[in-house]
Amino acid sequence: MSTPSPSPPNLSLSLIPITHTSEIPPLVSLHTSAFASDAFSNLMLRGREEGAHQRLMTESIESWLRDDGAQVVKAVDARREVVGWACWVLDRGGGEDEAREAVMGDQKVETKVEALAGPENETARAHGSNNNHLQDAKHITTSPDNPPEAPSSSNPLPSNPARALAQKMHAHHLHHKTLHLHHKSHIILQALATDPHHQRQGIGSQLVQWVVDRANERGLPCWAHASPASWRVYERAGFGKVGRWEMEIGEGERYCFRYMLREGKGKGMV
Repeated sequence: MSTPSPSPPNLSLSLIPITHTSEIPPLVSLHTSAFASDAFSNLMLRGREEGAHQRLMTESIESWLRDDGAQVVKAVDARREVVGWACWVLDRGGGEDEAREAVMGDQKVETKVEALAGPENETARAHGSNNNHLQDAKHITTSPDNPPEAPSSSNPLPSNPARALAQKMHAHHLHHKTLHLHHKSHIILQALATDPHHQRQGIGSQLVQWVVDRANERGLPCWAHASPASWRVYERAGFGKVGRWEMEIGEGERYCFRYMLREGKGKGMV
């Protein structure tokens, strides 16, 4: 009987906050590679122009660098190569920061997903089979406090179904965040990406712990909107599952985002 091959050892990393736009291109390149096979990301990119992912991620990171309540950190290995990165954002509560909230598979929803879907009055770029795939992306979450909407012939598919799907997910996400955090100040783990060539080497875990440490310094809870590929990383860092958004993509393929919460701990607690 063969034994499973051991996981590669954890990399020795330096975690370095980025401060200048010149540091963005390697982060975008890594993020593009990390999410190249992600079903939801690909669904949102259907019919978009070439390079849309890179452009929108660049804009998102630039906005975080301008935000005094956000920080982007890169994980650098012994060869000084970027092998992962993360972003945390301080939400001061009260609802004023909700417009910049939500993550699409560890990506920003409001600026990322809706931008991928296109503006409200724009005819959807996806046609034929592409548009059918978007119609097949059905909200099938079973959260008891927010049941799925029943299909209705009186509520036809909007001209831009990707945008409509993104808006539904964003509203569902904010519902759960408000339900569990009650507009209290908290840290949002806004983005997380690791080099696909360095999987299972502790990169994601070290980045998540770095964000958790920032939350502990402030005594704040930490919130994440986790993709299927990342939620166990959060769980190992002490996050608990408090909700989910599940959908069916295409022919029977399911995709589930999990809402993850880590209660406030550390010296900042009162």
